[in-house]
Amino acid sequence: MKRGILNCLEKRDLLNQSAVSVEMLREWGERFEQSGMLYDAVDFFKKAYANEALERLLDTAREDGDLFLYQKIAKILKIDPSRDEWISLGTRAEELGKTAFARQAYRLAGIETSAGAWGNGDLESEARKDGVTARTELTRH
Repeated sequence: MKRGILNCLEKRDLLNQSAVSVEMLREWGERFEQSGMLYDAVDFFKKAYANEALERLLDTAREDGDLFLYQKIAKILKIDPSRDEWISLGTRAEELGKTAFARQAYRLAGIETSAGAWGNGDLESEARKDGVTARTELTRH
């Protein structure tokens, strides 16, 4: 263990133990979260059934425009994100310059965009063609 964080083998061993306390799993989840290692934190919170912590990280994933983290947590929590949630995530990803995440989030919302929209930063007008004002949708969350 280096600087209070488990290495990948230690992490694997701890997560694979059948008799490990929920408190210990939560503590490790919090350490990883505080270190910015959110995917690792999710693994510990999942095993600890720490749904509150997972919901908090779901909000963080949305704020960070992190599509993969959002999908991973939504699956664990058995949440089927609404069209508005995908649009919100896509809009935030777009604002942060995460074009691939934005494009995929919009696809999951049922919005197909033309290739040209990505090059000229005109995703919002593409979404508007589909009857959606993406920036407005973001403020609802």
